[in-house]
Order: sequence, then structure tokens, then C-alpha cells
Amino acid sequence: MPVPKILSCGEHPNAPFNRVFSILMTRLPGTALENSYDPLHVELEEPWLFELKKCVTSMRTWSSPHAGGICSVLGTSLRSSRVPGHIMGPFRDEDELHDYLLSPASGHGFNSTADYIQALAQANEIRKYSHRITFTHGDFKAHNILVGDDGHLSAFLDWESAGWYPEYWDFTTARRFGKSSWWGQVASWIGGDQYNEELACDTALNSLTVDSYIAF
Repeated sequence: MPVPKILSCGEHPNAPFNRVFSILMTRLPGTALENSYDPLHVELEEPWLFELKKCVTSMRTWSSPHAGGICSVLGTSLRSSRVPGHIMGPFRDEDELHDYLLSPASGHGFNSTADYIQALAQANEIRKYSHRITFTHGDFKAHNILVGDDGHLSAFLDWESAGWYPEYWDFTTARRFGKSSWWGQVASWIGGDQYNEELACDTALNSLTVDSYIAF
């Protein structure tokens, strides 16, 4: 899997904007992918698409050393731009995760109480499903994928949110803001089409909680 090699790290306690920690790593070649609303034609894509699918599929088979918990690689808190403060967990199981994700839910962005209640019910539907806990990138976006001039995958970047999550997490992350976008189609082809019900729950969750973390 083409990922940067970490060279060193350091703390900066007086740095602005909470940038208190930095990592120096190797630079990898290639051009970042850009999302669009173009259709995905799998048969016309270069090898990077199939190589990325192999990477994602492979890492989802790895075994967690943390007894099924939802946590970072080290078993500690997860970094995620999807929650207040961008830190959450660790959690013993999905129930704890979903309790936390729904805890800041509010009706501020809804036109009526009925719309809020409907969204809350939809978000809670996620509790009906049981998922494997798999190794997950955590920020599965197009700009984190670099492709070389030869069309091959040259880098899979930005692993600060990586860890052990429910198996749907990468795919709903990739599709929640554009299910029919080009990148949404990529994620669907890689395996996200198995999680359409979870995507509906996740979209509702976002509408209920986005005010709690968007300012960070």
C-alpha cells in the first residue's frame, strides 16, 4: 500500500489554531483526485481504481488487537472531523458509538418539529444493523488519493483518522455529501453499495448534529 513514511514528529504547545503536533514524512509523487459530478465509467478508468479497491478490501480483513472495540490504532481516542472537538472514544461497541454520535442532535436546522422527529427516527435506524469492526481510513475522500502519470495509485494519504470503526464508516463518509458524485460512485463501486441503509441514517445524523462540529 503506497503510504508516506514517517520521519519524525514534534510538539508545538504555543502554536495557534490547536496545531500543537506536527509530523514530518516523505513526499509521494502524483496528482490528487478531484471530485465532480461526472459519471464514473469503470471500464475506462486507469489502474489506480482497481489498486485502490484492492487496498481498501485488504485492510478490511485485518484483525483488531482491541477485542472488537471502536478506537484508534493504539486503542485510544479517534480523530474525526465529524464530531465536536474532532475527538471521540474509544468505545466498547456500536451502541456506545451511536449514543455519542447522536448526543448533540438538535432541531435548529429544521423547518418543523415533525421534520426533526423524522430525521431523528431515521438516524436511530442505524441501531437495527450489526456490523463488523474493520480497519478504516476514516477520511476516505478523493483528495487523499494520488495518481501517478502512469495511471497507477501512487499514494493513499492522511491517516490521522484511521482506526477500528464499524464496516460502513469509510463508505458513508465518502458518500454522505454526494451519493451520485463521481467520488460517491467510486466509493459505491469499491463496496459502498452494500450500505445504502446506513448512508440514509448517516445523512440524517449529519443534519441533526452538523451545528455541533462545523465551527471547529
